[in-house]
Amino acid sequence: MSLGLAPVRRDLDGAVLDLSGRRCLDEVPTGHSRRADAWVQDMQVTFQAAGAASVATIRGRLDSNSAAGVERDLLAAVGTGATRLVVDLGEVDYISSAGLRVMLIVAKRLKQGNGRFVLCSMKPHVSEVFEISGFHAIMTIAETREAALATMS
Repeated sequence: MSLGLAPVRRDLDGAVLDLSGRRCLDEVPTGHSRRADAWVQDMQVTFQAAGAASVATIRGRLDSNSAAGVERDLLAAVGTGATRLVVDLGEVDYISSAGLRVMLIVAKRLKQGNGRFVLCSMKPHVSEVFEISGFHAIMTIAETREAALATMS
């Protein structure tokens, strides 16, 4: 008895295939990247100098698919001498426990070197994740980028 559901799998270039091997989805949806296991929304981290501090702006979803790349980028900035880091989360649409872990790792690394780490500009639903997890009590969080930079002086 068939339920009318066609099992699917993904081929190596990320296209969805049904069991006969026909492609069901050939185009990469806007704002996503082709990966072997799934369509993943692009995550972007950009850096900008702001006086004695560095500001990292993160855009997109900070979840298990993107956390390793964000961690690598932030730790690379710390590894190249950044001791005062502001992370602007104003363009983060979603954060999972993997994203929280990244923030904790970077904050600890900076603290070990007597550095400063401040998060800022969170959307209400992202801020709520930090509150529910208790991270708001162990990290410095500012409402705006300007307020975060002011704590660096």
